[in-house]
Amino acid sequence: LLARFGDVRDDDDRAKLYLEQYVVQVVSAVRRVMSPNCGVRGMAASVRVLALLVTKRTVQDDDAVAKLLLLLLPDTETPTTLQAAIAKEKSAAMAGLLAAAQHQPFAAVVQNFVAAHREVFAPLWLEEVRSAVTAHQPSAFFFPAAWLLASSDAPGTLCLLLKQGLVNLRLAKNDAERLQAVLGLTALFKNLAGFGNDAISSSFVQSVLSELPALL
Repeated sequence: LLARFGDVRDDDDRAKLYLEQYVVQVVSAVRRVMSPNCGVRGMAASVRVLALLVTKRTVQDDDAVAKLLLLLLPDTETPTTLQAAIAKEKSAAMAGLLAAAQHQPFAAVVQNFVAAHREVFAPLWLEEVRSAVTAHQPSAFFFPAAWLLASSDAPGTLCLLLKQGLVNLRLAKNDAERLQAVLGLTALFKNLAGFGNDAISSSFVQSVLSELPALL
């Protein structure tokens, strides 16, 4: 319902969205479902609903959006199989939101939220990228990880992201995927150009050169 009608204007008041009047009930229902024991299936469905409320702008107030995003913050402190699976669902949802936020009205609130919780998202997204690099497959986590970590001074991290970016660019199936790859690579190259530490720059370039046979 949200996917199809989430951004449809109310005929009686064109300044509002039709489903906007039901947001409180929807969020209340989602909160009830997102209990610690809801299971992965219930959590996945709830996460999709929250993401649609943001991307469809059914919830337009930035403060309200920020509160919704808190529900998508992964719990990395509880090392159970169930919690790890739920954290993976939330992590993927936030990565998707960050990618979708480019040039959108909700961009600032999503970007600020991710930046504020860098210590949570960085290791999760890097692990996803690392797995994709190993499998030599494109990854939806490349752009979000590149956006978040482009300012990193760790050559290994930057090299990993560069490798994944080139894989994403080469295997892009459409213009949207190609654009995401280009945006992520642009962020990385801007950082390289801005290195003020010659030792770090040299180490990064050497890491890239050592990976070139695998990239080409």
